[in-house]
Amino acid sequence: PEHTICAVVADPAAPDRLFVGDTHGCLSVWSLETYSVASFVEVVPPIIPGAGTCGGLAVYNGVLFSVWGDGSLHAHDVSAQASQAGALLATSLLHVPAAHRGAVTSLAVSDTGIATGGADGVTRVWAHGTGRLVVQVAGVAHPTTGPASRAVRAVTGTAADVAGGVTSLAWDVVVPSLLHILYGQDASLVTFDLKLDRRIKFRTLAGPTTSLAQLSIGECEVVTADLGSRVTYWDFDLDEPSMAIPLTVDQNSGTQPLAHVAASPDSKLLAVVDARGSVAVLEAADGRKVGTGIAAHPGGVSSVTWTADGQQIVTAGLSGEIAVWNLYL
Repeated sequence: PEHTICAVVADPAAPDRLFVGDTHGCLSVWSLETYSVASFVEVVPPIIPGAGTCGGLAVYNGVLFSVWGDGSLHAHDVSAQASQAGALLATSLLHVPAAHRGAVTSLAVSDTGIATGGADGVTRVWAHGTGRLVVQVAGVAHPTTGPASRAVRAVTGTAADVAGGVTSLAWDVVVPSLLHILYGQDASLVTFDLKLDRRIKFRTLAGPTTSLAQLSIGECEVVTADLGSRVTYWDFDLDEPSMAIPLTVDQNSGTQPLAHVAASPDSKLLAVVDARGSVAVLEAADGRKVGTGIAAHPGGVSSVTWTADGQQIVTAGLSGEIAVWNLYL
């Protein structure tokens, strides 16, 4: 397809609405009632190859944040007022044209700020409203290409195809100043404290890791998924993982690398997607598998999200398709 879907995120205020970013510099609003595009806007003209590739989406307080292959950060109005006026995405609220020197590959937003991670391994935090740079976190390694980095890209579709690239970011839900940074190709998980302005945790993972999810309940704050088909739980107070679960999502396809993990809105369930687009639903507390959906994206998976009501999981494939999974638990 001309427009491959790179990122998808559910609207926290509307269970029947999704926001989608593609490879052609466009943001679009999708309706889960009609399974069609309701509106779209071109954010980054794809003049240079890769410039219009969306590296991540996040919705926070009625604002849709997006990051792109040209290094830019954008914010658009998706508030209830904009929805009522039929003007979703019509108003640009923020544009940082050179947030990173290369592609921006990850994004996380909280009251603390707007965190962006790049293929160059640099993480930056920006102020709401003004787009002022608050802090910069250097990477953990010098960028070099290698088999592990190419494998992560093949599974997830991320533009972070060099070692040292930032694969995923998550603000801590308990301590607002903590930012968890995943360098997936380097198998490293770092926690940075903005108040102390330094790294306070550095964990070496079992292997190249594709995704990071944040839990708001329980002792384990962070969950990772990796190419070795493991779902691993991390307690901030411990240096070693609390639990590592080997996971075969679909028995018919055999063990596959894991591409993405996402926590439900109440953090009670995890959606884990493998490289062929099969989805497993796990109890977040103990990793017990309670549901499976089979092979929707044989070409690979670029993104996964939960709807606001926690009743559906939405996955986006590298071949351009979106799959909607209904939960019957």
